[in-house]
Amino acid sequence: MKKNVKMANVIAPMIWLCVLLICACSQQEYDVGVSIPEKVTNKDAQRFIEALNASTDQQPVFQTLTKDKQVFFEDIRLCNSSMHGMVFIVPFGNEGAETISGALYYPVGFTQLDNECVELNNKLKSPQVVTAETLNNDIPITQRFLYSNDFTILSDKGLQVDNGLKTYEFLKDSMMQLTQEQLPETRYYNPYLSGSKVIVTIDYSASYVGQPDGFIHGLYHDTVEQWAKEALQQTIINPYMCRIEKGWFQNKIEITIPCEQLYDVSLDPESFVRYYGNILQGIAIAHSFSFFVQTTYRVSGATYWDRRGGTIGIVGESRPEPNNAPYTGDLGLGIFPKGTIPEECDSLPYSNKAKSAMKEMLDSLFSLKPYKGAKYNYIDFSQYKKIIKEHGNIEHASAIEVYDDNRHYMVEPEKGGLSDRAQYHYGPYTKYIIHNHPNFTPPSAKDLLDLCLVAASPECTNIRGSVVFIDENTYYALVINDKKKAAAMFKEIENEVDDTTNDFKQVGKCGKVLKQYEHISTFKSSNETAIARLSTIINHFDGGISIVKCHITDKPDYTTYGSEKISYKPIKC
Repeated sequence: MKKNVKMANVIAPMIWLCVLLICACSQQEYDVGVSIPEKVTNKDAQRFIEALNASTDQQPVFQTLTKDKQVFFEDIRLCNSSMHGMVFIVPFGNEGAETISGALYYPVGFTQLDNECVELNNKLKSPQVVTAETLNNDIPITQRFLYSNDFTILSDKGLQVDNGLKTYEFLKDSMMQLTQEQLPETRYYNPYLSGSKVIVTIDYSASYVGQPDGFIHGLYHDTVEQWAKEALQQTIINPYMCRIEKGWFQNKIEITIPCEQLYDVSLDPESFVRYYGNILQGIAIAHSFSFFVQTTYRVSGATYWDRRGGTIGIVGESRPEPNNAPYTGDLGLGIFPKGTIPEECDSLPYSNKAKSAMKEMLDSLFSLKPYKGAKYNYIDFSQYKKIIKEHGNIEHASAIEVYDDNRHYMVEPEKGGLSDRAQYHYGPYTKYIIHNHPNFTPPSAKDLLDLCLVAASPECTNIRGSVVFIDENTYYALVINDKKKAAAMFKEIENEVDDTTNDFKQVGKCGKVLKQYEHISTFKSSNETAIARLSTIINHFDGGISIVKCHITDKPDYTTYGSEKISYKPIKC
């Protein structure tokens, strides 16, 4: 009996010791933490591992989700989003494969410091798993662009990404109409606002793109909400007539705008959403944050707009260089210039015809002969250039005439003139008009108006366009492709040009159109911005006129400018 008791006393502790050892071994699998491959230098990856190892409840979750998966540690990114707050995006793929097939979105707790800096508390929350399947089935369509854009960023780095993850990148700068069921829940019943209204919902993602300074940069929702208010103030909408507040779900921005406020600013809600989103993007870039936005609107109440809604993705990808200051329009709108007008010949159907017409004009210009007529003195091009060389501080305009002998004659410029406009005559024999610009700028709104006036004159049956002389090697031309359309545009813009500035009036039909598309027609070159503005008006009124530039080096090089019919994006060929 004594032996049995002693044996039991020995066996019982041994059993408990074995249990403890087993538990310890089991726990050790997670207590040891997750390590980062030695070759990885990505600081965001290092921060993620620190947070993961500090969040013991998330270690088994992470290891389960990444079992038989390859984690792309070098491409982990820390950013802000309205869906998650501060979040680590952890891309993964199947083990042994080189293609990214999804990502874990791991929210992390943080404290906001000064100057858009944050301090992480290293407490990870449960992750959202995003694959092509979940993107299409579980994520609201009003946020899918932002997720697709995250994977497009990886693709742009040269990584292979499952195309299904980039499906909604097509929403970049493109509007998609939504059904009532697809639109997000909003506070559109707002008791403070009666009557018809447009409700704009903004989901966003932001990443710091400033100079590395050793700090972690991020945004509280309140900061983004303040930017939203600032952007609204940069329109002519009265911000005190609107409501800007946090959405019911997540940290999205919700703006309620009375329709009577929008009527004076934009042709329709879609145009305003594009315009406003780009202003907001510009403000973020000024604070050193790339800003990705998916903006959704819905119309509520009785309006002359359809009661519909739509969603669009807007991207602000990088901070401009210090010398690339924002373009400030007449209303103080912070619009950040793009690089140059892109080349896209397929969308400029009149390009070759317009280039041929300008070549014909210049060929005739270079072959002019002087001639003394009964009514006018006719000069050659060398005499015209001599006049400009001697008196280049003012404009000199001449008509090139074609008479019955089919020869071209340049009428001597009328004496006098101002620095920004010149007198000239036109008539049934006028083929084109040439004048210089003392400030070396492209054709102006006044030049367009003058040409349309000539096109609208019943006696001017031969008019083909007008030429702007810049210097010996540079010329611009407004070429008439369709005289009836050019004549019809005269009626539209007859009272739209300011006589003092020679530009379109701020208040009027043209001013409203230019304001609407200012975000896509502003470029680093002031000349390209001026060309883009002019082509926007020509496109809007279907004016039948092309803008062509000729630069002569070894041989003439012709470029046609215009804008896409639907999107109004400035293009050249």
